[in-house]
Amino acid sequence: INAGTADVSITAGGSLIDTDAIDSTNSDVDIVSSKLLLDVSGTIGSSTNHIETTVETLSAKAGAGLFISETNGLNIDSVTVDVNGVNIDATTTSTTNSAQENLVSTDKLVLVTNTGDIDVTNGAIVSSNGDTLIKATSGAITLSSALNVGTGNLSVIANTLFTQDGNITAQGTIDVLAATITMGAVNTNATNANVRYESTNALTLGEITTSGDVSIKADSIVDINGDTNNISADELRLEVTNGTGNASNHIETNVSELSSNGGSLFISEADSITINETSTISVQRVDSTTGLTVTTDSVQSNIVSSGDVVITTVNGSITTAVTNGSITATGNILLSSNDTDNDDTFSITLNSDVVSSSGNISINSDYDLVQNGDITVSTAGKTVDIFVSNDITMTDGTVTTSNDGNIRLKGADIKLSSLNAGTSNVSLF
Repeated sequence: INAGTADVSITAGGSLIDTDAIDSTNSDVDIVSSKLLLDVSGTIGSSTNHIETTVETLSAKAGAGLFISETNGLNIDSVTVDVNGVNIDATTTSTTNSAQENLVSTDKLVLVTNTGDIDVTNGAIVSSNGDTLIKATSGAITLSSALNVGTGNLSVIANTLFTQDGNITAQGTIDVLAATITMGAVNTNATNANVRYESTNALTLGEITTSGDVSIKADSIVDINGDTNNISADELRLEVTNGTGNASNHIETNVSELSSNGGSLFISEADSITINETSTISVQRVDSTTGLTVTTDSVQSNIVSSGDVVITTVNGSITTAVTNGSITATGNILLSSNDTDNDDTFSITLNSDVVSSSGNISINSDYDLVQNGDITVSTAGKTVDIFVSNDITMTDGTVTTSNDGNIRLKGADIKLSSLNAGTSNVSLF
């Protein structure tokens, strides 16, 4: 069907089937128009033979699966189509389809552009009930409306920029991949499945929520939603080359366990947190045939930072796991457990070493500090400052060491193992 610069509307009580032979590129274009409205009770295309389009604006609704490949780029927006029907007396009657602004499938959904962008405009209804892929092979994706996936997994893949200004929900895993990812103050919710966001450049972070695990790989992470929580999950794996949050705007979390490998790390945790080995985190990547490939981020331990590390809690304890919970940074380190409600006792328990190669270390505990690992500052003149509201307990054999920098411990009862400040001073009070 070729309408040139005009529009096309197709309504079918059954399915819309591409009868072209499937070649190696599946490149024969089926519909050329400015705007395209599809309202089909059955399937639109198939997983192995998409409906190929060259259109500017699309609205598509399928009672079963939906499979569309666009040669250029397109907008998901409201579409109406007018045609003139010829009567028996050769007069014409204008017929107009009701406006439709959908990208909807009651089963699987695949929308792929080969060269251009995908722009889902504000107000569009975007939903599916099976494995879903939205992919801009060479371009960007802008999501300005909510995207709801029922029982399936979701992959959003953009070659350049993914701009997320609408909420995303899915019952399966959520897999987002782009050169740059910019979320607004919106939420991605995978219920109890894993979520993975990967960006080769900056990731501007809104909110990610799941009772499963979250893995983020990026050049940097910037908080866009102020003091609103950014990540709720069981385990959080961060692999961020440069900064995660910054000194004036921490990444707010509500997670059980954390590992991080990268640059500076600024975390504000809602309750208690353990620095530990995070398990393998996998998501299902959906391809253009709705086939699934497991995408996995491997086991990761400890916190390793090429900058500063600041981890604070609002109402909770901080624990570092034995062997897999060490904290190593080139810059300053602050660990601070707090009780904002003043109704509980939240301690810091260090079961692994805490080491700064070039900075200072401060440990502030709302209640106790239990030190089962060594605390070390390596650069000459850098200090260790430990301030707790209750007791400090250093187990036998543990050492707090500076390179000729001062060490201060303040608590109620202090049970010492070994302090070594070299030629500098130690203060206990």
